[in-house]
Amino acid sequence: MMEGKGRTGIGYIIGAMLLLLVLIPVHAEAKEEEQRVMVGFEESIDYPFIQEVAGEVLHTYDSMPVASLSISKRDIDELRSRNEVAWVEYDQEVSVTAQEETWGYTASAPEAGEVLGLERRGGTYCRH
Repeated sequence: MMEGKGRTGIGYIIGAMLLLLVLIPVHAEAKEEEQRVMVGFEESIDYPFIQEVAGEVLHTYDSMPVASLSISKRDIDELRSRNEVAWVEYDQEVSVTAQEETWGYTASAPEAGEVLGLERRGGTYCRH
């Protein structure tokens, strides 16, 4: 008889768990995909407008009215349609692994002008 009671108890536990799964709503919202974009403005960066379209400002530039934003893909068209916005481009991630700065020139030592018998005037070497 004990065996029957044990099985029934497990059945009640499994039944209760299934009932809880059905009664408790599970919200499986898909996180909206964010996109990094560069936004150019006509005059200056319009921060209230950026907040209105729920964009996160990642970076701004001092020399031009441009902001790098993280924004949902569905809001990109909203950006493009506004008069304050001059252009919207996808922000490309770049990296540099190595750089060689020769540009066809070799470095010269300041003493080289003296070896050639030149006199230094200001920042350049001249003949005597």
